[in-house]
This record gives sequence, C-alpha cells and structure tokens, in this order.
Amino acid sequence: MRYLTLAAVTTWTAALAFSQSVSPSVKPLQDIIHRLQLANVKQSCDETHCFTDIDYKTFTNAHKAQQIANDQRSAPEFRTAAMALRGLPEAARQGAEDSLRQPLRKTWEELGEISCKGQTVAGKNAERDIANALVDAALEIAHGGTGTSGKKK
Repeated sequence: MRYLTLAAVTTWTAALAFSQSVSPSVKPLQDIIHRLQLANVKQSCDETHCFTDIDYKTFTNAHKAQQIANDQRSAPEFRTAAMALRGLPEAARQGAEDSLRQPLRKTWEELGEISCKGQTVAGKNAERDIANALVDAALEIAHGGTGTSGKKK
C-alpha cells in the first residue's frame, strides 16, 4: 500500500467535496474506493504532470482496476464495508451503488481550470474503472459470493 503525502491528502480532501454523499453505513466502502482511486491514479496538476492517455492505455492493458479489486476481495476492511450493502433497501442500495461508481475528481474541463483540484479525462476514466471494479466485487460479497465475477457496468 502506498503512503499518501500531505499534498495528496489535501487533494483528496478537495476531491471529496465533489463526491456524492452516501448512507453512513456505506461511507466506509466509499472511503476505501476513494483511497484506492487516489493511490492508483497519478495526480494531474498541469499538462506535463498528469495522467495521460498513454497512462490510461497502460492501466487498461494491465487490467489494473481488476487487479485492485482482486487485492481487496480478501481484505477484512473491504469485506466488512461491502456487507453494508446487504442490509439496504433496494432503492437505497441502487442509489448507493450509483454514487459509489463515480470517479473521485472532476475533469479540468468540468472545473474550468487546470489544477491539482481536477483530473484529466484519462485519469477520470481510470478512477471510474477502479470504482466499477470495486463496487462489482462488493456487490458479489454482499450477496454471498466471493466477489470474483469482474462484471463491468
């Protein structure tokens, strides 16, 4: 596991302001997803220091999002957080699922500025891929499976 620098924590805190709120019971799962998005997608602060299309191609070719989900499947913290989905009513579960599948940061275009507060389109796609892989694994765990399907949404 990577250690987060103070700059990364500051960026994470700013990025969390963009994320949708979820039920308190699902917040631990959201925190895990956000932490893994931040740890695995390079911060993009300007055009020379950013998550590029080449980075995204490497990320997808290596099946990185699925590897991240595979690593989490046996983690007690992840399994416990995933089980929170089990007790939610259908409408609440669907709302939580939709919220959890979001990328961590808005794109620079969405923000209207190029800064560390945002992300490239490629970085946002990688963040979404990580969220989707983790939510799919969490849903399988919550429904009594092992969390190994790799289903994409």
